[in-house]
Amino acid sequence: MGTVDVSVVMASYNTGARIEWTLSELQRQSLDPSEFEVVVIDDGSTDDTFDRLQRLAGVYPNLVVDRIPGSGWPGRPRNVGVQRASGDYVLFMDHDDAMFPEALERLVAFARDVDADVVIPKEVVDGWKTPGWATWRENVPRVTHWDAEVVACLTPHKLYRREYLLEHDIRFPEGRIRLEDFDFNAQAFVRTEKVAIFAAYPCYTWIIGTGNSHKAGYDVQVYWDSFERSLQPIVRELPPGTKRDTLLARWYRSRILERLNPQLLGFSDSYRGTLAEKFSGLLHYFPPGIDAALTPADRMRSVLLRRGDWEALAGLAELDRGIRPAVSETRVSWEGDRWVLVCRGHVEGASGPVRVARVDGRVHRVVPDHLGLSPEETDLTDALAASRSDLIVHRRQDLVDWNLPTEGGLDVDGDRLTFSLRAELDPATAAFGEPLDDGIWDLVIRILGLGWPLKARLAAPKPVSDLAIGDGRQALLYTTVGGTVAVDTRSEARALLDHARPDRKGLVVTSEEKQVAIRWPLPHVHVPAGARSSLSGEVLVDDHAHPARVIANAAGATLLAFVEVPEDDEVHAVRARFGIRASRPLAGLRRGADGVRVVRASRPPSEPPNTPEAVHTGRGRAALRATAISAKRRTAKGLRTARARWARRN
Repeated sequence: MGTVDVSVVMASYNTGARIEWTLSELQRQSLDPSEFEVVVIDDGSTDDTFDRLQRLAGVYPNLVVDRIPGSGWPGRPRNVGVQRASGDYVLFMDHDDAMFPEALERLVAFARDVDADVVIPKEVVDGWKTPGWATWRENVPRVTHWDAEVVACLTPHKLYRREYLLEHDIRFPEGRIRLEDFDFNAQAFVRTEKVAIFAAYPCYTWIIGTGNSHKAGYDVQVYWDSFERSLQPIVRELPPGTKRDTLLARWYRSRILERLNPQLLGFSDSYRGTLAEKFSGLLHYFPPGIDAALTPADRMRSVLLRRGDWEALAGLAELDRGIRPAVSETRVSWEGDRWVLVCRGHVEGASGPVRVARVDGRVHRVVPDHLGLSPEETDLTDALAASRSDLIVHRRQDLVDWNLPTEGGLDVDGDRLTFSLRAELDPATAAFGEPLDDGIWDLVIRILGLGWPLKARLAAPKPVSDLAIGDGRQALLYTTVGGTVAVDTRSEARALLDHARPDRKGLVVTSEEKQVAIRWPLPHVHVPAGARSSLSGEVLVDDHAHPARVIANAAGATLLAFVEVPEDDEVHAVRARFGIRASRPLAGLRRGADGVRVVRASRPPSEPPNTPEAVHTGRGRAALRATAISAKRRTAKGLRTARARWARRN
């Protein structure tokens, strides 16, 4: 047993002031500082990084720092860090990344509960696509079926049992090489069956800036030598079987076949020749039998690569260019305590819909004859049957996403590939059974099965504006200015009643001597079954604020307030503010000799309707232009200012 629960091992090199931010954020972990340590090994920094580390070691009792001569890459400092560590578990962290506040506490508890040697935690990526998003659908206490989703993310930002690493001599390769993470995880995966997946909480943010090695150029010889080295634990230690084939397919797909997708079209003839030479020397590691573990898109590339037909590979890359899901229909309804979203569309490429044909009961992709692909090699039938459509909520603030309960997949309509999905969105449970955090969450379609990057924000051909209130919170499902669907769970961010669409005719006023009681049903607001909520805010009569509440229960949602209306027979605009923003004028109140009456409130021409759907109508476009004209700005700059104002509101 170690002296602490977990050691966070970090290599640093010329990190500068950033290291102070990284270490201070780590001290915010919910795990008690006495139960974890941070081991930072400086790899011969030439700036003041080590001086900063020494000073911080005097501030944080759980910080251990050391320095080694520069090795040029993170492998050696990480290995030294493992030797210096005293935790039961080790988690490798880059010196400019971030960790979510409960990550260590949750990971250690999970690892102990399931007796894992390796835990693959939910990770997000800032600055690059997130590898392995499909991995984190559910917690997996023990991986028993090795497939592409299990090994999708090969970063070292995982939890490893330290004694397991030491006992099996699992180390990073040292020196200035590439793919050290592949090498390390190959060793870690092949030498144990105690691998688990933790999906219930986002643990790690991998920040890929412009200076990150992931985006840097590389020495071709060093890179492919490193790639070959990283394969050795797999080919030497694993017997034939699913696990071996899955790992080999992961290496083959992500480092060789990925370079044959449409990015191939941007490579020079010289670089294509270099790749042809390198790949021909590596193909013996990937026997044709592993092609069964590939998606149809990668399988076609593999067939042409094995033939050495680079002209056909370029033709296939052109055919694959720009493939994406094109939404033709999105429907939203409220059922019980959640939204139900139904979406349909087809798969579109740069030159039009992806074409398929049925031959003898099988579905094949239609490709030009000159590519030389046989019907067997273009067969999509089994992949279509196993395909899956997902709808994800993706938070803009921290890039966290959650898979919603979704049904659907790919199908064929005539000669086109189509897709459909039906998803349920309950803001109270969408985050792995927990409520969605405050923020704007974009809805994203992801379709798995064929190997193309079928991912896009959910488009709404018709505007959406749907408000729900439950458990003291509001959630607004709406159409963005770009025509896609998002859900806003920030209670203070939007003018609630603009989207509740109250009917002026439903406003009931009861006039007393000085005050007027307002009771305003909100029939367009959804209330989950069994929910009882109360939101506090204000009703503004002109600019005079009065306390108000929205009560939501089984009977629906109702706005209640007591206000004062001057006795001047003038129309006084009624607005509501729940949070930091007030709504547009919703109605008018006029006190005359016969009491207080509800009348229409006029809207100044400089204040267009603050509703998302207005952006997608002639009324919205006219309002944009009116906003600019009313300010005497008929120039393009004026219209840009108006559009920016709309973007901030919606």
